Amino acid sequence: MAKPFGVGDVVGGRYRITYHVVTSADQDIVFQAHDEALGREVSVLLASRSNAKQVATSARELAVNDRASEVEVLDLGLADDRTYLISTLVDPNQLLDLVVPDVAPFVEPYFTDSLGSEIFGQSRRCSRRPSPTMPSTMPGSMRPRMPLPRVGAQTASYGRAASAP
Repeated sequence: MAKPFGVGDVVGGRYRITYHVVTSADQDIVFQAHDEALGREVSVLLASRSNAKQVATSARELAVNDRASEVEVLDLGLADDRTYLISTLVDPNQLLDLVVPDVAPFVEPYFTDSLGSEIFGQSRRCSRRPSPTMPSTMPGSMRPRMPLPRVGAQTASYGRAASAP
C-alpha cells in the first residue's frame, strides 16, 4: 500500500515533509516537516487507518486540555482517507502516545467503609455513642491535672486568678 505522502510532499497546503522519522508496528508514521508559512520545524503524525479515530480523539482532548501532553496540536486533517496531525516539533514517542487512549479515570475498587474494615477490622463510621473498643472516659493518668484557662480570662498562670491591680 502506498503512503499518502512522503519526503518532499506538501501537507495541509504549507507543511513540506523533510524527514521520515519513524514508523510504528501499527503503521503510524512520524515525519518532520517545515512550516513554509511561518518558517519553523514541525512534527507530523500520519495515523494508520485503524488508529485514525483515536488520534482525532486525542487531538480534541489536547485542544481542550482534557489530556496532558507536551504535544501542541497545530492542525488536524485527512489525506487519502488517513488522518494526519501536525504539532510543534516534539519527540516522536510523544506523538505515538496519542495513538494510545488516555488512561481512564481511577475508580476506587472498594467503598471507603470496606477499606476501613480491612485496615481497622471495623467500619470507619463516625458515631456519637462510645465504641465497645474505645473507653468512654479517659484513664486517670491522662486527665489534666489543673483546668485550662478560659480564653480572654486574666490569669497569671494556669488555675490561679491574677490579682487585681
